[in-house]
Amino acid sequence: ISISYHVLQLNAANEPLDKLEVRQAISCAVDRQEVLDTASLGEGQVIGPLTIPAYMLPLSEFFCYEQDVERARELMAQAGLEDGFTLKVIAANAEPPTALSEAQTIQEQLAAIGIEVEIEPLELSVYVDRWLAADFDAAVALNGGRPDPYTMYARYWTRGGNLNTVVGYIDDTVDQLMAEGQAETDPLRRLEIFSEFQKHLVEMAPWVWLYTGYEYTAQQPYVSGFIPMPTDSLYSLSQVRLER
Repeated sequence: ISISYHVLQLNAANEPLDKLEVRQAISCAVDRQEVLDTASLGEGQVIGPLTIPAYMLPLSEFFCYEQDVERARELMAQAGLEDGFTLKVIAANAEPPTALSEAQTIQEQLAAIGIEVEIEPLELSVYVDRWLAADFDAAVALNGGRPDPYTMYARYWTRGGNLNTVVGYIDDTVDQLMAEGQAETDPLRRLEIFSEFQKHLVEMAPWVWLYTGYEYTAQQPYVSGFIPMPTDSLYSLSQVRLER
């Protein structure tokens, strides 16, 4: 299984996504398994923020991970948006190949709570420029993972992170837990810290984590020494030998 992850990124600095109830409503309205089944034919696993096997949590521990449309409608009402709003979502053409399918499935799901999703397909270079400029309301993305929780997310979920302005969200709890996790050396305590980090982040819903896919490799019988890396690194190619 891959440690990269498919995600719907919400720009929490933009109205009305700056309201917690709106972000939570979107999270509650999304059927993550349906997104996986539709976009990747079920070839993957619904996940939370951390895809590293040692840090993954049961989905039951996350806020509203089972689709709950009624709760989503209640949250929209609490936000004063019973009639919904228009959400513009950017997605790169064919990068990943599942992006548009994910966006279309989410479009149908959010319509049930009055959110009209307008999908804007973009060439990858344009998508990246728009994303780096935080010029979007929401974005469908495939992000690479890291073997360590801190290095995986420091760029997003710390006040000094170079991409924190892109996500448009930070709070004291997120920033503090990241700092504690970076400094802690005891494995069990780190697991506690990053478990709390994940659950808090999902509840605040600046992003809607969807799923991770499977990694497939193929090689000829005469190839030896190739070890697939969870980060998709090609470092192990230095050990590859051709025996023919």
